[in-house]
Formats: sequence, structure tokens, C-alpha cells
Amino acid sequence: FRFGNLSQMFAIGMTEGIQHRAVGPAWVDNVLEPTVDAFRRRLDAHVARGEMRPCDTRSAALALIAPLVIASFHQRDLGGAEAYPLDLDLFVATHAEGFVRGYRAIDD
Repeated sequence: FRFGNLSQMFAIGMTEGIQHRAVGPAWVDNVLEPTVDAFRRRLDAHVARGEMRPCDTRSAALALIAPLVIASFHQRDLGGAEAYPLDLDLFVATHAEGFVRGYRAIDD
């Protein structure tokens, strides 16, 4: 979310799209679902290599992405960095570590 104004694109799309009959579905079709699908495909590759347990990788992708979106909005787009600073690098590392621990392949 730091590069290419991805955070701003998500913020604008969500703001304009919430409860809008045309913009919301267009944003989902053209931004959110392609993002989720890219993560899903990457997770599918990890499952195929035995690095990740079999699961609904689309749901896993959403579980991976959602906290990152909220943390980014909190710190950057909503101004939370001033009153409630969060080390985003540490947050990302901690979240990724928990995700990997939760979805890692189970050794028999």
C-alpha cells in the first residue's frame, strides 16, 4: 500500500463505492477482486508446493489482505498516525508471521 498510491486508490474506491449501485460493484470487479485473485493465485502456488495446508485460498487471501488495508487506512488515510502511531513494518511482519503459522503445511 506504500507504492503506487494503492492505499489512496482503495480509499477512494471504497468511499465512493459504498452503497453506490454502480461504483461499488465496478470497484469490486476492477480493483478488489483482481487484488484478491492475485493473492489467491500466489497462495494456490504455496499449497501446490506443499508449503501451505489445503484451504479455501480465496478466503485466506481476504484474511491476509483485510488487516493490511485497515492498518494502512488507520495510519495514512484517516490520520491515525498522529494520535495512535503504529509501526506498519512491524505490523506487517507480525501479521504475516501469524498468517504463515496459521496456514502452514501440517507435517504428518
